[in-house]
Amino acid sequence: MRKIFVSFFMILILLISQTAFAKNLYNTKDIALYENEIYTQTFNDNIEIINEKIPVKVLGVTVKNINVQKDKKVYIGGQTIGIAMYLKGLLITDIVSFENESGKIITPAIEGKINKGDYLLTANGIELNDISNLDAILKSSKGEKIKLQILRNDKEFSTEITPVKSKKDGQYRLGLMLKDSAAGLGTTTFIDPDNNTFMALGHAVCDNDTGQVLLIREGRVVDCIVTGINKGEKGKAGELKGTFGVNARQLGVIDGNTTFGIYGTNSYLNKSELVYVGSKDSIQEGKAYIYSDFETGEVKKYEIEILHINNQTYPSEKSMVIKITDKNLIDKTGGIVQGLSGSPIVQNDRLIGAVTHVMLNDSTRGYGIFIENMINVSQNNVKNAA
Repeated sequence: MRKIFVSFFMILILLISQTAFAKNLYNTKDIALYENEIYTQTFNDNIEIINEKIPVKVLGVTVKNINVQKDKKVYIGGQTIGIAMYLKGLLITDIVSFENESGKIITPAIEGKINKGDYLLTANGIELNDISNLDAILKSSKGEKIKLQILRNDKEFSTEITPVKSKKDGQYRLGLMLKDSAAGLGTTTFIDPDNNTFMALGHAVCDNDTGQVLLIREGRVVDCIVTGINKGEKGKAGELKGTFGVNARQLGVIDGNTTFGIYGTNSYLNKSELVYVGSKDSIQEGKAYIYSDFETGEVKKYEIEILHINNQTYPSEKSMVIKITDKNLIDKTGGIVQGLSGSPIVQNDRLIGAVTHVMLNDSTRGYGIFIENMINVSQNNVKNAA
């Protein structure tokens, strides 16, 4: 009888040890859980919380702590949005040579020691909000040197450069390829009822030519219409095709573009369910759902599987590996496509993350970010603005 009891007890311990919560307790690293998760995970309402920590003891010795976080609720996003962003100055996407009036190939930008990826902030003291501003200044320069204020790696400096008349069109040029704005589609992740802010995308909006996170002066999210879908396939990312015009209804203001997504102030974004935020230490491999309205304009959930949870030493937008398992979503899109970035990931009725990237070798697989990374960005933004 004793042997049977010991065997049963060992099997019970083994089964319990396979839960995500138990696995987190094995290592010596502290973990963080929200209040509601603690009671759900431990099945114990009589837990003693000491200075916002729960000590985990073995033979009376504390081996680690569970850091207790106050519960937070947000509205699930899932709305497909148009994104329009206006840059902080003019981004130099490339430096090019051209033929001057004498037929010589020149590169004026070299004179000013300008690099690809720099931002032109002012020319002769005039702010450069769009490329037409610079064109007007070059035209009026008549070939005389102009003074430029440059931003490079968060540091500003001044330089001078002499515009040269192009043989091709007779216009004064600097030999620079420039960008003053960016636009595209994405998905909202959550709306915070505490301060009416939102976050979307789960990753930064970057320039295709330089790979840099775009520095923005202002931006907005607007109503858009999904007009079609290019399905994802092996070696090629798919995309949601959509349209929005200059007169599209503004849904919110973009305040910043960060590694973990865009954030801003909500005006008319759709609010779905109000749910608890889930901690990264509560996430389990297995079934979850993503939310999107790309099909009908109404937010629906689609089944996915969380294949792997990355044990990150620093925050990253590739926090977990996910796989689309919902047949309807695969039939419609082929899996994860551009435009679904930011789609909320929900597990056990808690918002735990957002879709960020697709794997090109398998469009049904991709990455998601821990929602905690996005929440921290949103909360820090509110604090800095206060």
